[in-house]
Amino acid sequence: MTFRLRTLVFAGAIWGLAGCASVPDGNDEGVVVSSGEVNYTLAKGETLYSDDDLMGGMFGGGDFRHEAKFKRRLAEAQNYELGSKRNPVRSHMPQGQREYLSRLRCPIDGKAPKFERMGSFGSGPYETIIDGYEVKCLGESPVEVFMDMYFPNHYETEAVPGFAIIMPSIGT
Repeated sequence: MTFRLRTLVFAGAIWGLAGCASVPDGNDEGVVVSSGEVNYTLAKGETLYSDDDLMGGMFGGGDFRHEAKFKRRLAEAQNYELGSKRNPVRSHMPQGQREYLSRLRCPIDGKAPKFERMGSFGSGPYETIIDGYEVKCLGESPVEVFMDMYFPNHYETEAVPGFAIIMPSIGT
């Protein structure tokens, strides 16, 4: 009985939240949806995700990121520096974040920088939680690098500004 009640309450909460992220049909200009420091403009009648997207993403079915919306968010993010809150480095899970940071190289000595997770920083441009890392090269001021770990099919090959990046050896 407790399990069914929790399931019903959870499903009701998700259903209710799905309606919160929509633009009323009477709004001809769209609305700006704020997500921390990042704002997104929704067109008239547009929602961030459909109910099917939300439920499929939570329970392993379907593509959680609607392709057209995702492509628009990706294009918007490219206007900002890689590693910023508005264009976080995309990776897969915490191990992907650490793997990316381990491939960075400091400009002066070419060695890998030290890094430490600062915490979560709310929703990023892809509407998923972003993490912040403090990245530091010997004798230099630390740099903040923001990352989104919800990209299982993405492998970042570009370095954040101020660093070089190495590619991993294949087959080792």
